[in-house]
Amino acid sequence: MAGATIGYGGARRAVRVFDHDPDLLRGLEQHEAAEALAHGVAAVARLEKGEWHPPARGGGEVAGHPGLLVIEGQLARDTTVALAPTSELLGAGDLLRPWQDESEVASLPWRSDWEVLQPATLAILDARFARAVSPWPSIFAALMERMTERQRWLALQLAIGHLRRVDARLLVLLWHLGDRWGTVHADGVHLPIRLTHAHLARLVGAQRPSVTLALTQLTEAGRLRRGTGGTWVLLRPAPDLASLLRKPGGSHRDDGAAGD
Repeated sequence: MAGATIGYGGARRAVRVFDHDPDLLRGLEQHEAAEALAHGVAAVARLEKGEWHPPARGGGEVAGHPGLLVIEGQLARDTTVALAPTSELLGAGDLLRPWQDESEVASLPWRSDWEVLQPATLAILDARFARAVSPWPSIFAALMERMTERQRWLALQLAIGHLRRVDARLLVLLWHLGDRWGTVHADGVHLPIRLTHAHLARLVGAQRPSVTLALTQLTEAGRLRRGTGGTWVLLRPAPDLASLLRKPGGSHRDDGAAGD
C-alpha cells in the first residue's frame, strides 16, 4: 500500500459541515437551518491513499466525539478472522467511529484494518461541534440515521455474500454500489470507485481467481465493462436476478476467503 497516515493526518482547516452535507438539516425550519449552518463548523482532516491508522479509543483527541463524517473520498475497512478478510466500503455521507473497536476484548482474535482507496476528507465532529449544534436535536437524529443506514447496507452486503454464484454476487454488489455512488450516463451507470479484483473478492467473500473469472464472464455477457482509470461501467438494463441465477455454465460456488 501507499504511505501510511497516522491519526487524522495532514494539516487541518475548518469548514461549515452542512455546506457539504445539507441533508443533515432537512428536519429544520428554514430559519433554524440558516442558524445551524453558521454554527456547524468543524475541523477537517485530509487522508491520502494508503493505510490509515485512526486514533485509538481512550485518546484525548476522540473524547466526546459523535464521529467522523466522510465529506469526500473512499475508504475500506477490512475485518479479518483467522486470515479470512471481509471488507466494507465507505464514502461521502458515512459516519465513522473507528476508535470503537472491541477486538482487544474478544474471546477469539480478529482485527480491523483501514485503507484509503481514494483521497478522503473527514469532518471531525468533536465535542465542540456537538455543543455548537446541540440546540437542534434533529441533527443528531440525522446522524443516527446515517449509522442505521450503514448497518442496513452491511446487512445487504451480507445477503449478497450468500448468493451461490460468484458472478451473481459481483453483479448485485456492483449495482448496489452504483445505487450509492454511481452516476447515470447514456452508456450505463458509471461507478467512480477503483476496486481491484482483490478488493472485490473481500467484498463478496470469494477467492480472487474466481472473481477474475466471473468478471470476464460478465464482461463477455455485456453486463459491465471497465471504465477509465480502473473504474466500472454497469451496462443497462439492470439484470433480472432470477434469470441470472438460472443461467447455466456460470461461475462456481466459492466459499473460501478472499485472496490478495
